[in-house]
Amino acid sequence: MKSDARPAWANAPVIAHGPDKPVTLERFNVPGSHPRRVFAIEGALVVSDGAKVGRVKGRGVQWMGTLPYPRTVGVGVLDQAVHEVEGRYPDRVDVLYHYNFGRAFVGQYHALTGKGTHVGMGPDGSHTVGLAHLGETTLLATYGDKGNDNPRLQGVTIVTVRGPDLDRHLTPFSARCKKNAEVELRADAIQVAAFGGTPAGTVMAMGSLCDGEEEWAEIWDAAGRSRLVQIGQRPTPGNFRQAWPGQGDELWALEGGGPLVHYRDGTIDKLSLPGEVRAVAALPGKPFHAATSTAVFRLDGGTWTKLADLGHPIQVATLAVADDGALWISTGDYDAFGADDNAVYRLVPAPSKVVEGRP
Repeated sequence: MKSDARPAWANAPVIAHGPDKPVTLERFNVPGSHPRRVFAIEGALVVSDGAKVGRVKGRGVQWMGTLPYPRTVGVGVLDQAVHEVEGRYPDRVDVLYHYNFGRAFVGQYHALTGKGTHVGMGPDGSHTVGLAHLGETTLLATYGDKGNDNPRLQGVTIVTVRGPDLDRHLTPFSARCKKNAEVELRADAIQVAAFGGTPAGTVMAMGSLCDGEEEWAEIWDAAGRSRLVQIGQRPTPGNFRQAWPGQGDELWALEGGGPLVHYRDGTIDKLSLPGEVRAVAALPGKPFHAATSTAVFRLDGGTWTKLADLGHPIQVATLAVADDGALWISTGDYDAFGADDNAVYRLVPAPSKVVEGRP
């Protein structure tokens, strides 16, 4: 997607490039370990190395724990990788990760700290979709077999993994859509791509309705009442399928190449992106950040402000903003578990260039 594209279905913000802001990538090296991913959660900057997860402390890592081996399968694991850390340090750290069995990636959820549970998928293509943090309750959406009479039905199940139990169910496919051969195994009206919640208690599942060409959302208010809301044209192709909480009754969601969906107090707006976004950093009460392969941006009102030029295309995997405002990224392909390019870097301003003969 071009950075100056202004599609009719999105409220495209201005991109304020300003002067170039070159940075140096300072690799985060930890003796005896190889941090591969970095995440910012409330109260901590977190890194992962395989099945280990810890918080950055000074120039080292205080490891919080090791993720459990899957219990439901008896085949060998080639490797494992964390793809999301959410929640609050020290008492509510949640981890989404998956195992590589060679023929499939198996999704897992684990409550790393505090009182919670573990949810493991089977080696059948099942996976985790996302988390919704609602006060003391955390909901997990998982995709897989959902049939009662027909065990081949595929859809999303929403379960409580922390705190008081909340009952949220997607509208059935049969209640809204016409059955045909291509979608006969769909259990839900919305084919969920992104799932999340707001601190005020709203839950949203976003995706295509009845396998159509338009994007819809099913939204539950804090009392559990749901409604289907049309968002617009299906997003452009891309890798994103995620949602992030904002402040109060606010949520950000992104599928594919955009647009960026912004829910607030019952209203949905859409914003175009500053390029092909590869990673996002979003925490309640803090500015929304996005990284392309060449730059990092902050969303200020309706404007994307460039914060850093990466100098050349980089395979950015995650983006994190520390409490002190420092920008961190991790690089490399999620599927190339052992690749050397999986690493964590802190972005530091590059030294000013001095022209010979001038101050």
